[in-house]
Amino acid sequence: LGDGELTYRISGGNSEVRDAVRSAASEWESNIKNLVLKEDKEDHGSADINIKFEKDGDDVSDKKTKRGLTTAGITKYELDWQGLIENVRIAIAKGTDDQEFLPGDIKLITEHELGHALGIGHANFKASLMSPTIGNDQPREISECEIKGVLLANAWKLKSDNNGPSFTGDKKVNC
Repeated sequence: LGDGELTYRISGGNSEVRDAVRSAASEWESNIKNLVLKEDKEDHGSADINIKFEKDGDDVSDKKTKRGLTTAGITKYELDWQGLIENVRIAIAKGTDDQEFLPGDIKLITEHELGHALGIGHANFKASLMSPTIGNDQPREISECEIKGVLLANAWKLKSDNNGPSFTGDKKVNC
C-alpha cells in the first residue's frame, strides 16, 4: 500500500473464475475508502498480489488437511524490514476431488484470501468471511468487522473517514 495501490495478477482459470476474482477485489475496494486494487493484465513487472489457480485443494496446501477438510485457498507472504506485507501469493483451488467450485464460491474464497493479503487473520467465530472453514451459513459479503480489521492492520495508510474507527489497544477488533 505504500504507493497508494495494490496491483494483482491472475494466473490460470477460465473467464468465469477470473471474473469472480475481479469481483472479490472490487468488493474489498468498494468497502474500504482509499484502498485501490488494480489488476495488472499486461504483466508490467511484479504485482503486489499474485493469484493462481490449482486443480484442487490437495494442490493448494503443502500441509495435511485437518479433520478431513480440503484447503480451498491459501495465502503466503513475506514481510519487509519494517514488518509490512509484500510479495503476496494466493493459491485457489478450482474445486475438490468431487466437484468444481462455482464462481460464487471462488469469489468467497478470494475475498477471504484477500483479507489475509490485507493483513487480517482468521476469525474465531463461524459467521465470518474470515472463518477458517467455509460452510453453508458462510456470509457472502464483507462485514463491518472485517473492514475494521483491515483498517486496523493498515492504519498507517488507510483511514475510513474523518472520525476514524475506534479500536482497543490490544490490536484486536471486537465484533
